[in-house]
Amino acid sequence: MVKRKSRMEIRVADGAGGMMKVEDRRFEKGKWPISFEVPVANEQADRWSRYLSWSCHRRGWTASKFGQVERAENSGTIAITANGKSQIDIVWEQKREGPLAVRARRASSADIPPSDAERFFTEVNDTCRIAATVPLYVRGTLQYEGRAWRGEVWLDDRTRLAAPSLQDETATYGPRIVHIDAILDCVGEPDIVYARQQMLIEMSAFLSVVMQRAVRQLDVGRVWTFTPDNTTSEVRSLGYLEPANPLSMPAPGALKQVPFYGLDDPPWSRPDNEISVRADITDLWNSYRTLSEKQRLQFLQAAAKWQEAMIHWQDRPS
Repeated sequence: MVKRKSRMEIRVADGAGGMMKVEDRRFEKGKWPISFEVPVANEQADRWSRYLSWSCHRRGWTASKFGQVERAENSGTIAITANGKSQIDIVWEQKREGPLAVRARRASSADIPPSDAERFFTEVNDTCRIAATVPLYVRGTLQYEGRAWRGEVWLDDRTRLAAPSLQDETATYGPRIVHIDAILDCVGEPDIVYARQQMLIEMSAFLSVVMQRAVRQLDVGRVWTFTPDNTTSEVRSLGYLEPANPLSMPAPGALKQVPFYGLDDPPWSRPDNEISVRADITDLWNSYRTLSEKQRLQFLQAAAKWQEAMIHWQDRPS
């Protein structure tokens, strides 16, 4: 598709109790006093918008975004608001594997001086270039079918796989949960949602390959289920709710270690009421973490197809 003006009308909160329309300004001519390119080297172009959001958050500003995503080129508009008024208009575009081109100007309703706008973009670009981050603790949850995860495994000093407090004890194999406790390098607190999601995507792919089973993010939604007495059905919500989650990274040894097995020692020789993992899982994790950006992407793409094969094997004979 060619780049074209949006026909949708998008309204967002203006920060003062009202709503404001976000305009598609990609095709506006006029003067754009601020313009620059963010290089693709070291993933700068990929992370620039996260630093923009963090700088807005620090100032109490709000960034409203929408864009057009295509195979050859992506582009979009960002409206920064404060005090119920539009302050800065931004348009951006990025051709496939090319730098991120940004143009910006003060909005007609802006009450910030031009120098504040210039300082704002200087801060965003400088922190993006040096990849400034803060280490923050997050917890994520994955699911799989199999034996229960009953202990902990430390993949490194910032990543822990931990057992849930609730288990299905009615069967040896059943729906299972594993928590991931991690210290992640975030672009401030607003970045936690993005960083956690990326961590879960990578961890589910890694564990699916290493454990040779479909480890995936939690299913959500409402489904038909049998009632406890098996006399009728009712609609209930899917999900796992941990009764109590830690507020900071747990210390090693809080749980017993998950049993390991060697490659010459089959996992079914371990206790039948809990899962065991390969003894070289930490080495494999370290190898994954040292992959280049291109190699990591290749691994994740292959692992995604591996996950799909294990999830849908009964539906797809191929």
